[in-house]
Amino acid sequence: MVRTLIYSADGRSVRTVLVDGQIIYDDYQSTRLNAREVIDSSCEVGARIAKRLGLDSRPRWPLRRDN
Repeated sequence: MVRTLIYSADGRSVRTVLVDGQIIYDDYQSTRLNAREVIDSSCEVGARIAKRLGLDSRPRWPLRRDN
């Protein structure tokens, strides 16, 4: 029974994660970080690295930022 659950589930099945008694992921959201801030910061850092390397960092397709 447990084996079936483990092999039939994936990351989308995880609703809450506890580590050492503390909730770090609840209702499909991290309680430790703001995902939008991480994504925005990563995009800025990536653009700076691309610029230093002389690469065109513009996306090939339009970006959607719904969140």
